Amino acid sequence: MFKRRTPMKNKYLIIMCTIIFCTLSIISSCRIDTAATSEEEMQKITEVSEIKETAKTMDITVISDIKEEEIGKEFTVKGKIIFIHEPPDGLFLEIEDESGNIGIFIEKRILSTATEDIIGGIQKGATIKVKGILNKNQERLLLIVGNADSVEIIAEEEKKSVEETELIAAESPDNYQLDVGLVYSGNQDRPGLCYLGAFSMLLKFKEPKIEFFDIIAASGIGIKAGYIDSGEASVLGNGVGEACIILATDNLNTSFTLGLNENGNDSAPYYPPQLRFGNQAKEVVYFNDAEDAFAYLKYVVSSGNPVVVYLDCYYLYDDFVLASDFWKNSMEKDHYDHYMVVTGYDKDNIYLNDPTDPTEAAANIPAKLENFMQAWEKGSEVAQKLGPFWMIYLSGPVSQKPFNEVIQWNIDMSKDAVSEIRKFAENPNSLEPTCFLLNELGRARTEFSNYLNNNGMAEPALLYKQSGEIFSGIAFDMSVTTEKLNMIIDKESEAVKLLIK
Repeated sequence: MFKRRTPMKNKYLIIMCTIIFCTLSIISSCRIDTAATSEEEMQKITEVSEIKETAKTMDITVISDIKEEEIGKEFTVKGKIIFIHEPPDGLFLEIEDESGNIGIFIEKRILSTATEDIIGGIQKGATIKVKGILNKNQERLLLIVGNADSVEIIAEEEKKSVEETELIAAESPDNYQLDVGLVYSGNQDRPGLCYLGAFSMLLKFKEPKIEFFDIIAASGIGIKAGYIDSGEASVLGNGVGEACIILATDNLNTSFTLGLNENGNDSAPYYPPQLRFGNQAKEVVYFNDAEDAFAYLKYVVSSGNPVVVYLDCYYLYDDFVLASDFWKNSMEKDHYDHYMVVTGYDKDNIYLNDPTDPTEAAANIPAKLENFMQAWEKGSEVAQKLGPFWMIYLSGPVSQKPFNEVIQWNIDMSKDAVSEIRKFAENPNSLEPTCFLLNELGRARTEFSNYLNNNGMAEPALLYKQSGEIFSGIAFDMSVTTEKLNMIIDKESEAVKLLIK
């Protein structure tokens, strides 16, 4: 049995909070100013129909249930804002005014400094737009905007039932194979960026004209850097890891659906809310067990969608060495995480594309079904510990934003990259753990250079190419010096100046 919810997507800020309570709640700090209906009376209303009946007595305009295509409707804030929901657990609404200010509403709380005329950062009288609605338990949600004289109610449409979803999955064919082109994300026959390489296969499947360097630019990792010092080791990476998928999704005007076991991990715990897959997915589908997960995987693939999965490679090794010399010669049988793409299945096997295998053998590698299911489930026990049965697939078309907009966004992403590299230059006390990440930085810089060259920006392109070569050289030689890192700092500082011009 599957459970669905539709999360709110907010590219600026999302603050998650779970406060379970069973009675209807109204924000105490923002109440309708009328003697006809007190806050205490409103709290007693537990059914949407009752709320709507009460609305009539208050001369409230009732808007029909929101459908997906209606999200984005604009209306005017005519007074204070009240947030009402039916029971319980995790209802969210985001609104944005024409100046880009964001108001986030979570159950009882308005997370901002609300005053008489400013609610959640939205000024009274501003035109606002509903950006998205989340109701974790698939109940309906109501938002009341306005005062006693003129109030608008917006309600969410109920989602497709579990039974409907289960029936669809049961109708999947016994075998199905997609033709998914390979994307190699490694660097000089070494693994790297498997998360973005796997996701890129989904993007190119939808939009074949898009290039890997376009996706790198959309993700921000060609220009960003992040330093971490745990006390025992210092490492330098791109600063966002697999969460760059979320950034690329937004910059390529698309969306994704997330699937995983109920109570599984959607993201590593250290990511902020705006970089968590569960928050940013268009929809989340929860599984009860392996049977549910496999049924849904078959349904998605047979519907024409390749799927990124998160795996423990230990359980796939014996199958992969039979099909790939790269795996036979370069990989070890051990527990480590990996992102791959499911391209098909039959009664015995799951077929996978490996983004870090540089050979043609990386396409449609067969893995025995029982081995794949173990690898998929046990992904929850290695590295990022995602899942069990973590998966994403695209749920919207793909299109690129204008070059100038992408460049400006990358400039914003790069604002602390040089300072992060400088921190590492001052304390490179543990090179070995960071070599893999430095190699990823090298590949990402090289691809960002290709993106700039393709758009006529040869000078900064050359500087990022040179920076990438130095990063890769450090990783391959296992040799870092302050001089090398200072060369990178100089080149990237100059490159950003050229981009700003």
